[in-house]
Amino acid sequence: MTDSEKTIFACFAHPDDELGCIGTLSKHAEKGDRVVLSFTTSGEMASFFESMSFSEIKKTREEQG
Repeated sequence: MTDSEKTIFACFAHPDDELGCIGTLSKHAEKGDRVVLSFTTSGEMASFFESMSFSEIKKTREEQG
């Protein structure tokens, strides 16, 4: 890592929240910066998964990365 390379840490409450700043994160990655994403939930409370249980949603989200 050179002096100009940075580590960018972005923390989000829910999966898909990163979409609002994906352009900025992509620019950093293209520049050679290390980009680290963290999500504080698995999105298991999302209302659009009505046919799935919380544990199924959580497992699916974890498999998605």
